Order: sequence, then C-alpha cells, then structure tokens
Amino acid sequence: MSFRLGGASRLAVKAGAVGLILPVLLLALWEALARFGVAPPNLLPAPLAVLRSLRGLAVTGELWTHIAITLLRVLEGFLLGTAVATLLGALTGYPPLWRRLLDRHAPGAAQHSSVAWVPLFVLWLGISEQPKVTLIALGAFFPVYVSTMTGIQQVDRKLVEVAQVHGCGGVQLGRRVLLLATLPAYITGLRSGLGLAWMFVVAAGIWARAKASVSC
Repeated sequence: MSFRLGGASRLAVKAGAVGLILPVLLLALWEALARFGVAPPNLLPAPLAVLRSLRGLAVTGELWTHIAITLLRVLEGFLLGTAVATLLGALTGYPPLWRRLLDRHAPGAAQHSSVAWVPLFVLWLGISEQPKVTLIALGAFFPVYVSTMTGIQQVDRKLVEVAQVHGCGGVQLGRRVLLLATLPAYITGLRSGLGLAWMFVVAAGIWARAKASVSC
C-alpha cells in the first residue's frame, strides 16, 4: 500500500524543512565554538553537554521536580495576576468613576519595560517563593488589564442600550453583553499575559541566583 503526499502537504513539509536549516546551522556553530574552545565552557557549554546534563537530571528525578515547581509557580502567579487584572479592567472599562481613578495611572505603568520591575521586586521582597509568584503575577497583570479595559470600552454602545431597553442591567448586562463582546480582546490579553509570566519566572530565577551569589 503506497502513501503519497498531496501538493499542499509536500509544500508544507518542504517549508518546514527549509525553516529548520537556520536553527540546525546555529546549533552546529554553537557546538563547534564550544568544542574548539573559542568560548569558555562555563559561559557557552556545548549543546551535547547540555543534553547530557538534562538526561542526568531526568534520570535522578531532579529535572522533573524543578519543572513541577516552575509550573506551579507560573500557575499561581498567572491566576493571581489575571484575577486582579480582570477585576480592575472591568471596573475601569465600564463605570466612569473607576475609569477616572485608574485609567490614567495603570496604563502609564504598563508602558515601562516589564523586566525593569524584576530587580526592584527582588531587592524589596527578597528571593523567597512568594516574591517570585508576585513577580509573575505582575507580568501577567498588565496585558490582561489593558485588554479587558480596552475591550469593554470598545463595545458598541448600541448593544448596551438595546440590552438595557430589554431590561438587562448590572450583572445580567455584563454577562450577556459585555462579557461576550470583550471575549476576543480578553483572550488576546491572556495569551500575552501567559507569555510574560514565563518570561518573568526566568528573569526572577536569574536575579534570585545572582543576588544569592552576591550575598554569599
């Protein structure tokens, strides 16, 4: 029984193969630089050495322990940051009073580089587990907050007026109109927030290790 790929499938496979050329060349260059001693092994370990180390950690079970801790840390921070961002974004996006109170401040803080908050939090809160979760929550907060607030503000007011004419108000208005209309922007904010949460967990680990080394 013969199996043949269609024209579109062959093009997809070919495009995927072409896309692998550059990463493979970079890995080969990385391995060559490490093997010939161009870069110190403590600064640029060879890819094969990294794989051997990962294999050893996997065999001992240490790798899976660290992965579980990191996943739990990201989950806690992401849920915390998302919950606060959703609440404040909803308050800022709809009631005029909350919009005047918060709208001028939080987006301004979001314009600063998120990673710039990492050394400050490490210095203020230390390198224990809770500060790392707080940092991850901060990373997830701003994209979700801005997306939620912007999504609610961009809801067609005619939809709101029609819903109010039909007796929808308060929680019912938010659930039937605002929630559904804001959902695409909210999901986009969640995706961005999750990406920043992973970036923050790496940055927090690096800064914590650096601070621990300096303290020693």
